[in-house]
Amino acid sequence: MRTRIQLHRSSAVLILAFFVLMCDGGDVKAQTDSSCSREGSSRSAQTTQAAKLTLINQTQETLTGYWLDFEGKRQKWFDLATGQALELSTFVGHLWLVTKANGQCLAIYSAPGNFRVGKPQSPVFSGNKPPSDVAAKSPATDRPPTNATADQYYDLGKKHWERGGYDRANELFKKAIALKSSLAKDVSEHYFFEGFFWAGEENYERALFYYRPALQLRPDWVRAHIFAGYAYDKLKRYPEAVASYRKAIELRPDVQEPKMNLNAAAHHALGLTYLAMGQRALAQEVHRALLAIDKTKAGELLAEINKVPAAASTGKPANAPANNPTSASAEAYFAQAEKYLEAKDYANAVEAYNKAISLKPSASANLGLGVSYFHLKRFQEGLAALSKAYRQAPKNDPSLYVIHYWIGKTYIAIQADQIRRNIITEEDPLEMAAGAFEEALRLKPDHIESKFELGFVYLVTGEFEEAVKALNTVIRLRPKDAEAHYNLGLAYMRLGKKNEALQVYRKLLTLDQEWAQKLYAEINKPK
Repeated sequence: MRTRIQLHRSSAVLILAFFVLMCDGGDVKAQTDSSCSREGSSRSAQTTQAAKLTLINQTQETLTGYWLDFEGKRQKWFDLATGQALELSTFVGHLWLVTKANGQCLAIYSAPGNFRVGKPQSPVFSGNKPPSDVAAKSPATDRPPTNATADQYYDLGKKHWERGGYDRANELFKKAIALKSSLAKDVSEHYFFEGFFWAGEENYERALFYYRPALQLRPDWVRAHIFAGYAYDKLKRYPEAVASYRKAIELRPDVQEPKMNLNAAAHHALGLTYLAMGQRALAQEVHRALLAIDKTKAGELLAEINKVPAAASTGKPANAPANNPTSASAEAYFAQAEKYLEAKDYANAVEAYNKAISLKPSASANLGLGVSYFHLKRFQEGLAALSKAYRQAPKNDPSLYVIHYWIGKTYIAIQADQIRRNIITEEDPLEMAAGAFEEALRLKPDHIESKFELGFVYLVTGEFEEAVKALNTVIRLRPKDAEAHYNLGLAYMRLGKKNEALQVYRKLLTLDQEWAQKLYAEINKPK
């Protein structure tokens, strides 16, 4: 985690998070809702109570979403394609307006709530008993005409479902599908959306109530297997979750839907489930397979695996070294210290590095010692060790830039500590940090971490144009760096470039909700 100075305290604000299902579109024609008449006279309430609002587009066209701000003005935030689902983390009383591509209002929604734009029906299919919170009302008395067509059975089944006549609806849907097999796809997709709707409400039993018949109709549907696995996972029904994820992988999602990388999603979810089951070795097997599919997802899974010690009974991580080196030499202590540092056992690393240094001082040992002190928040001791590393390192040492980088990081941490303790010194730690990062970049111009930290220092010290340049370079090389986007947005705001900051915010929404929330607070902070 990067050490950074908190510039301002931020409060909870609007977050927008997409999770795209990419399902086939519905069959509903977009029609204007009466709520549109409120536009012009309504505005979002200035509340702080968090709320969620889910929108699912089941019309035949791409829609556009606007937040009605505190003055009632449209602020464009998203496009919602046919079949897309969107979850908004917003606040009670915030208003969201959905339009056609030409700007014509379709509806205004107020948080919290779950809405399907177009209001499609959600039929039920056979053999699936409703959970306890699904009311079983008396079935409707409507009867199909003699020699009814498949569509007539289907439409009548929907009516029974609306009235709670589940068993009768199931019978009608089966008859409709027997006459027209293509209706199975329509029913399964309605089911899938309904399951997703309830998963968004964290009612996973009810979500499974809909996912099961969707899979009964389309047993080769990868997405439904993955979403069912997630619901089982949340209910801690891990064997069933594993079976769902493995079925998704067997169905070759990379072939079925190559643009979505569902294969990576299924592997990643499977690995996490194995970890929840305490099966670290199986999670590692999944990680090895995932490396060949999606390195980013593989890295995320590995990070979770590394949080689980392989040998917890020893009280140390699996890769921690033995307590006593076989040889009391500087090299042996140094090797032991490096293993402790890799295992994030910083206290033992400090002890081993100091033993190595007492026998044979070296730049590499002092560098490791400085990094270990940094992680232990013993910054002055860390700076002293890093300064020794700099003096001991040969001037042609290719890794000299690493020493400068950690000196810069330590100075930033010292500045943050001084602010927290209300200490003022003659030496400016941020000026020293900037010099260290600039030297690191002189030695290694493509060192992205030094570029990031230098951009941050420029931001804090008021060199906003330089901050923009540095952070844009970081984002160009590392486009998913959420913190770099956040800092860039701040730099634009300090320059008075609100439109540019909003563009950064919209991009940040797709990367990290927490950082997006913080940036939004800064953008909308009263002057």
